[in-house]
Parts: sequence; C-alpha cells; structure tokens
Amino acid sequence: MSFLSLPLEIHQRVISYLLSNRDVAALSAQCRTLHSLCDMATRKKYHRVSVSSNDEDNIEISFALLMEILKRPSLGDYVRHIECRTATSRHLDYKQVNSQRDLSNEEMTLVREAVKKGGFRNREHITVAGRQVRRGHLTPTHMENNARCR
Repeated sequence: MSFLSLPLEIHQRVISYLLSNRDVAALSAQCRTLHSLCDMATRKKYHRVSVSSNDEDNIEISFALLMEILKRPSLGDYVRHIECRTATSRHLDYKQVNSQRDLSNEEMTLVREAVKKGGFRNREHITVAGRQVRRGHLTPTHMENNARCR
C-alpha cells in the first residue's frame, strides 16, 4: 500500500508531525497531490509569529493574525515559534484606553476564550493581556464585567 493511497486524514496527520518547513517543502516537491496538501504559502505565513509592543504596525499585523487563527483554529497547527518583544517595564505603565477597534460579538468571544485558555485568570493577568490587545477593546474592566455576567 502506497502513502498516497491512504486517506487524506492520515496524510494530514503525518505532515503535522514534520516540524521543519524544509522537511514539509521536500515532501511537497514529490507530487502535485502532496504539494497541494502541504500548503506551503499558508505554512510559511503562520510558521513564526513575532509580536513587538514597540511597533504599532507590528501590533496591528499580529492582532490580525491572532484573529485569523481564532476564527480558523486549524491555522494554529502551523505555528511553530512565537516571539514577543517588549520592554520589561511596559506592564507597569499600562493605561486603560477606550475601544479603538470594533470587534463583533463573535470575535470578542473568541478573544475572551483565548485569554482564558492562555492562563489569564486574575486582574493582574488580565491587565497584561488587555495591554497586549488594548486596541481591540479588551480592557481589564471589560474582561471583569464580562466574567461577572457569566
């Protein structure tokens, strides 16, 4: 029995164990079927996520990537490295701001669930998380008010 005769789910499972994009690229070069299945363009886009709180453009791009992953969780399978660059004292000078980005209720639910899954539980944790996505109107007060409503 050849590899290509196995079900698609098996192919996807095998590919998910390849940690190196170089290995996936080598597999994708074997035939058109595997090339399509490996989806190198998407894999490359999500392989390394870099967030820098010192760069507003980077924050916007990172937030957009986060929302794409939250809306399509299978994209998270492509993430192999997450790099976060921030000044160590930034959380001390956090200032609560009003909403600067409109998110739908569905998007806010996705962000809240991700914050909870990320281990942010108390006010201090939520403050740091809120600072990271403050432009998406996820403020500490907003999070606490919503937590009380549930």
